[in-house]
Amino acid sequence: MKPSLTALTALTLLTVLAPAAASAAASGITCRFSMECLDDDCAPTRYEADLELTPMAIDAGVAKLVATFEDDSETIKLAGMDQNGLQRLYNLDSAAGARLLTVWPDGVARYTTHIADPASSITYVGRCEEPR
Repeated sequence: MKPSLTALTALTLLTVLAPAAASAAASGITCRFSMECLDDDCAPTRYEADLELTPMAIDAGVAKLVATFEDDSETIKLAGMDQNGLQRLYNLDSAAGARLLTVWPDGVARYTTHIADPASSITYVGRCEEPR
């Protein structure tokens, strides 16, 4: 018995769309920071957080992202973009201040909070990588 045209069309669509759906799935990443800087005063640290990235759309080679950044004390929603592996994510809704997470293609990362009152910033230096 020959497969119907509808069955072939459905199979073709699944073959074409399944990889795209899989690539749009959320990815789990662990960020480990070894240096903490309060303004220009830096000290070693062991700060760790989980980052879950979800691509939302791709336009002219730039992927728009939403993300969840979760550590032991809070969960923060981030939004941003991935341009050729350079990921820049931000959150402006936090009462603590504006947050910015930048992850370079090689995994090097900076996570910064800008606090308005008193005027200061906290920056973490480390790496964000998928578990091996």
